[in-house]
Amino acid sequence: MHALGAFEQDNQIKYVLTSLGFPTSEWKKHIRQFSGGEQTRICLAALLLMSYDLLILDEPTNHLDIAMTRWLERFLWTNPRPYMVVSHDRVFLDNTVSSIYYIRDKSLQVVKGNYSSFYEADKIARMTQERQFERQQKFIAETEAFIQKNIAGQKTAMAKSRIKMLARMDIVQKPHQTRDVKLRIDGVERSGNDVFILKDLSFGIGEQRVLAERVNISAFWQDRIALIGPNGCGKSTLLKILRDEHEILAGSLKIGASLRIAYFDQHQSNLDEGLSVMDTLWSLVPNEPKGTS
Repeated sequence: MHALGAFEQDNQIKYVLTSLGFPTSEWKKHIRQFSGGEQTRICLAALLLMSYDLLILDEPTNHLDIAMTRWLERFLWTNPRPYMVVSHDRVFLDNTVSSIYYIRDKSLQVVKGNYSSFYEADKIARMTQERQFERQQKFIAETEAFIQKNIAGQKTAMAKSRIKMLARMDIVQKPHQTRDVKLRIDGVERSGNDVFILKDLSFGIGEQRVLAERVNISAFWQDRIALIGPNGCGKSTLLKILRDEHEILAGSLKIGASLRIAYFDQHQSNLDEGLSVMDTLWSLVPNEPKGTS
């Protein structure tokens, strides 16, 4: 029983659940009482604890905070069983994988190493392919010009030989060119220099659960600010306060003059599911010309 790890199961369950943000006080709750993101983490915990020969993870870090993502990296890397990961998180891939399977132009490439080594190797391979393509296209153009000039002349045999040579040639494909998105965002009139001023501000979920106390922050025009922290620490609540949608417990909040806020809601609760994509966009700018498709 010891060899099979039977007496480690309880410890392993506690280790995985607490690492993914579920304290023992929540273990008796029904699944329906958790949010969608929390349910995804519960599913991940169940998969990590089950017996498997191959683990396939599709975007496993989507609902994990930074600390949970680092924990998952360590868990996978020290796990003796094989796994396959689909992810857009380049740092996560660098820390967890030893081979990259890459699908492009209807073909699958396999490269040993992590994402960074693949990226560098792929960049060199694409440059090499681009040069080979250009040289071959130049050679083909010169050969076709020779054939056209001599097919009916004294060098007919040579021209026919080169026709056969072109027919047998392995054509180098032009590397696929990724296009950068060019998005122009026109701003309205600029706000004042002061965007937000928080002075001795305290907030929470009701008075029973205080999330932060005596917060003093000044945010100014053209500041770029990242709001980070573990799940449940109050990031979304603070954003609601800045939008004047949540009561504060103490202190004060000053919102800058002429400030218009565009808010990307993680739950997308402001979308009307009865509208199409285009109807949703045109509802924002009903007087703009729609153009033609």
